Amino acid sequence: MIYSSPFPAKVIIEKNRILTENANKTYHYGRIKADNFTPYPKNPIIANFFNNIGRADELGSGVRNLYKYTKMYADSEPIMFEDDVFRPEIPLIKSNHIDERSIKSDK
Repeated sequence: MIYSSPFPAKVIIEKNRILTENANKTYHYGRIKADNFTPYPKNPIIANFFNNIGRADELGSGVRNLYKYTKMYADSEPIMFEDDVFRPEIPLIKSNHIDERSIKSDK
């Protein structure tokens, strides 16, 4: 089965987060959490090829790493939603951070 979608892939970098959107062949609908995530290769042949030549990490390690490092750097969790479009949102600043724009507008 060939999968194609006209949906354009996007990477949006903002001051406090990174958002991406990408067309997706969905196996798990809804929010992806680290504790209920089961990795599934979207293209097992390509996944095995890169694994065999040593150019791929363990299957599912990207989700685990996002949760681990986002917690370390931003003291928050990423939000990853899987549907026909995969939408992860990675916070870049601590959640208790006060936005400078809101301080300026209060004056």
